[in-house]
Amino acid sequence: MKKVTSILMAFVLMLTLIPTAWAEGESVGTGTGVAMIGDATYETLADAVAVGGDIKLLKDTAEDITILAGKTITIDLNGKKITNKSADTITVEKGAALTINGTGTVDNVTHGKAAIVNGGTVVLNGGLYTRSKEDMENNKDTGGKNSYYTILNDNGGVMTINAGVEVKNIGHFSSMIRNGGTTASTLTING
Repeated sequence: MKKVTSILMAFVLMLTLIPTAWAEGESVGTGTGVAMIGDATYETLADAVAVGGDIKLLKDTAEDITILAGKTITIDLNGKKITNKSADTITVEKGAALTINGTGTVDNVTHGKAAIVNGGTVVLNGGLYTRSKEDMENNKDTGGKNSYYTILNDNGGVMTINAGVEVKNIGHFSSMIRNGGTTASTLTING
């Protein structure tokens, strides 16, 4: 009888640990998350980025994402859209690497913020990068109510933009792409 009780107690203890794993942002195979790495889904893209690796976007999302130094991330846009909340949409720190593949959109809707800010290494193999709420009444003399670069490659960043990538900015004040700044940066555009 003691053996059966011990086995039952061990089983009950094991079941109490399952919600803890799910509470950390990971659920295996449910398809309810925003992003996926392998068979694991994540409730936010930021949760998946914190883990790192090859990420597939499952749903449109509104988040401000930072790729931290030491991380290497690949994002398959998978026809989905990433829009910022209030900061730059995707920031890549010095010492971090990001590759973006597939069709989809990286958008920024906030004044003075970019769709991508790179201080690390970025390779764009696909996607549309835009500032969809850019003030169309901007002109060469004024930034209006909403203006900024769509992509900012700065602080020693190394960026490659390959064929099939579209960068769009409807304003008339800021450049679509700014390369350089306080420290020399490298930008290669292919195609």
